[in-house]
Amino acid sequence: MSRPTPRQRFGVIFAAGAVAAVVAVVASACSPATGDGATGPGGAAAPGAAQTSLPTVLVQRADDSSVSMAGRVVVSGARTEVAAPLSARVRRVLVAPGDVVQPGAAVVEVIMPGVVDAAALHEGAIARRAVVVRRQAHLQALRAEGLARVADEIATDVDLAELEASIARARAVLRGADVSDNESAAILLRGSVTLRAPRAGVVDDVAAVVGAVVDPGFTLVSLVGRARDAAPGAVRVVVRSAVMIDDAALFGGSAPAPAAKPSTVTTILVTATTATGATIRLVPMSVVDEVDPRDGARDRWFVVDSKDAVHVTDGVALTVHLPARGSARVPSSSVRLRGDGLAEVAVVDDGGVVRPLSVVVLGRVGGDVLLADLPGDHPPILPGMRVARDARAALKDVVVEAGSL
Repeated sequence: MSRPTPRQRFGVIFAAGAVAAVVAVVASACSPATGDGATGPGGAAAPGAAQTSLPTVLVQRADDSSVSMAGRVVVSGARTEVAAPLSARVRRVLVAPGDVVQPGAAVVEVIMPGVVDAAALHEGAIARRAVVVRRQAHLQALRAEGLARVADEIATDVDLAELEASIARARAVLRGADVSDNESAAILLRGSVTLRAPRAGVVDDVAAVVGAVVDPGFTLVSLVGRARDAAPGAVRVVVRSAVMIDDAALFGGSAPAPAAKPSTVTTILVTATTATGATIRLVPMSVVDEVDPRDGARDRWFVVDSKDAVHVTDGVALTVHLPARGSARVPSSSVRLRGDGLAEVAVVDDGGVVRPLSVVVLGRVGGDVLLADLPGDHPPILPGMRVARDARAALKDVVVEAGSL
């Protein structure tokens, strides 16, 4: 019998080592798991817990952080439309988009047959009334001498009443077209009506076309009021957030209360930034308790400090910086959003056991997320807690019992 070669001896040793490795793996898989409460009776995983060797981070305190959210300026009564009160034909357009106009400024000249007829009726009735009034005075003088007939006096009174009614009808049409009584004579001479801006603002759109015939109510010119010209408290900012926000944590222990006199409030709690970099001071006004079922959003309203209204206009977008006192701060990867508007972090104890903790997302600051405690008796999230850096990976196999969050 020949002796094995060195190559044959190496093959036998390698095969024996492979068999031993397979046996060790099978034995390890069949043995019960252990580890700091991560398992239940019989080696089963405890509900809502798992073990991980993934990287972790410490929860940081975020007392000086702020939540940045998109806001929009709303100026009460800012948009104004100059419309044709009656059927009209455009004669001249006197403004262009971007023009700044003052109250009473002429914007469009139109020909309105209905207004011209009312002006003619008004002027004619006034002239006839003057004649009837003189006749009435003459009859009264004759009656004092016993020379006036009662029938003539009654006829004069009826004529005067009819003329007063005609004047009232004509003035109703004129005032409906925003024409004063004193303008009726000028309208008869020109044959046209000048429509004027009801308030100060900037011309936003001009739909009037020279020669076009428009129906009653057709918008000829649109104006946008400037925030600087608005009444105190009329310039506001609305923040619409689809993320569930804990107002108690966000506003330092209490939800913002309505401001009865925003212009007199001196405590500024919130700031906002415009696209040009200007800083706007805001006073919390109110929070809408109801959540819009269409997108889960809730509106929060603020009043712009009257001194800062010069920097904004109706509809402009802002970045609102809301203070997040008492909140926690973790990397965004450490948060897993849920379908019910809440979120979870994966809390990891010293033994590597992972347990989910429900939290409320306040907002983002750079690459981090600001968190607050879930209202009620739920466990809080505390600075110094260790959470998984990748919440999705840490919680993918965790089974959460109903009511445990």
